[in-house]
Amino acid sequence: MKRIREERGFTLIELMVTLALVGLVIAGGFSLYFFADRSYVTGTISADIQADVQIAMKRITEELRLAHHLEFVDQIPERNALEKDDHYLFTQDGVVVLRTQLSDQVLTGVNLELADYVLEFDRSRNQTGDPLEDALWIRLSSQNPRVQYSLQSDIQVLNLRLSGIEGNGPADAVYFTKNLSEVEREEARIVRRRCFLGRVVFDPDAAELLVLRSFRDKELSSNRVGRMVIDFYYAISPTIANFLDAQPLARITTRFAVRGIVTVISRLT
Repeated sequence: MKRIREERGFTLIELMVTLALVGLVIAGGFSLYFFADRSYVTGTISADIQADVQIAMKRITEELRLAHHLEFVDQIPERNALEKDDHYLFTQDGVVVLRTQLSDQVLTGVNLELADYVLEFDRSRNQTGDPLEDALWIRLSSQNPRVQYSLQSDIQVLNLRLSGIEGNGPADAVYFTKNLSEVEREEARIVRRRCFLGRVVFDPDAAELLVLRSFRDKELSSNRVGRMVIDFYYAISPTIANFLDAQPLARITTRFAVRGIVTVISRLT
């Protein structure tokens, strides 16, 4: 008679140890999965916000670089109160908005769970800290606690009036226009007809005239005697223009004399 061998199964302790090890492996797998998922989501949000800020900043600088009039403001009127060429840049409910008479254009993403942007404006400054009249500092920041990202830029406003940027910065909104108004166009035509320097001596956009116009607007216009000088100049300007039209040599002499005056003014201001 054959002897039946004794067979043994798993004990309860061995089964518990096996289940514990399997549980640890599964828990480690899920932890790795959730970590990878969170990293992917965070990376995606970060990429979206960075792209959003970069695209919006590009659009903002393109709009403001060609502004004719630029002003810091703290109040934004309703659309029905705007004129045709009125533009406002500001943030509302965490997104950047360009408001015109026709529409409110959102320049950043409309996902309110991600969008929490702040827009800041100020005058650009030179190396000594003095503000520049025709340059604007801009910063667009994301306040999303998961991804804090910002871009800032200094731009020169190319078509800005000689009066420069108006209002007091820093500000979180700006008002600007892109075109001359009808009144400004008519004033420009009148001044061009009356100004013999811009009519027969120099080209209308000559650097010498820019210096003289700046001196007129900032220095002469600020006092009574200066305003009398301006009125006298425009009163005699048509007569001088007619004379210089017929005298080329006098026109050349006048050009050299005015350049000397411009050099003196540039050194004094």
